[in-house]
Amino acid sequence: LSDDFLWELMQESESAMARDLGIFLEPTEVFAGTEPTEAELLELGDRPVFFESGYDAPPNFFSTAQWGITKLRNKLLISVQRIQVVYPSQPSPVFTVPQSWILLDLKGSIVQIVAGSSDALSAPLSVFTMQALASGYTVPHMVRIRYTAGLTKDHELYSAVRGLTLRAAAVNLLKNSFIPQSGSI
Repeated sequence: LSDDFLWELMQESESAMARDLGIFLEPTEVFAGTEPTEAELLELGDRPVFFESGYDAPPNFFSTAQWGITKLRNKLLISVQRIQVVYPSQPSPVFTVPQSWILLDLKGSIVQIVAGSSDALSAPLSVFTMQALASGYTVPHMVRIRYTAGLTKDHELYSAVRGLTLRAAAVNLLKNSFIPQSGSI
C-alpha cells in the first residue's frame, strides 16, 4: 500500500462524508451571487472557496411574518462578511446591508436583515417596496451573501465527523485490499 493510495482513499472518504452530511469539513468562504475580487482571494490565501448562485427575494421577504430571513444553503454557519441587495435598475444598483442590521442563527444557518433605526435612512426606499414593484413575484438572485461555513475544530461535531471519516477510509481500504477467495469470506 503506497502513501499515495492511502492519501487518495482518505480524500475520497472526506469528499463522501462532506457530500453525505451536506457540510464543508473545514471553514470555507462562500461567495453567493458574486465573484471575489483579486484582493479578496489574496486575503483568503489558501483557504477553500465555494461559489453559489445568489439568493432569491421571495414576495414575503420583508413581510411581518418573515422580515428579511434567508436560510443559507450551506450548514454550519460561522460568520457573515457581507450582504448586498442588487436592484435591476437604480442610480445605486447595489446596496450593502450594514453589519448592525444582520442577525445570525448559527445553529440553523439562518441570516435575518433587521433595519436599525439610525441606519434606516441610508437604505434605498425600494428595498422595502421591491415586492410591490415586482407585483408579488420572486426577484431572482437579488440577495448576495458572502459568508463562512464549515466544521471548525472547536465544533461539538468535530471529533465525531473526524472519526466517521477515518472509519470510512478504513472500510474503503478493506474493500480495495481483499479479493474474496470463496463465498464464505
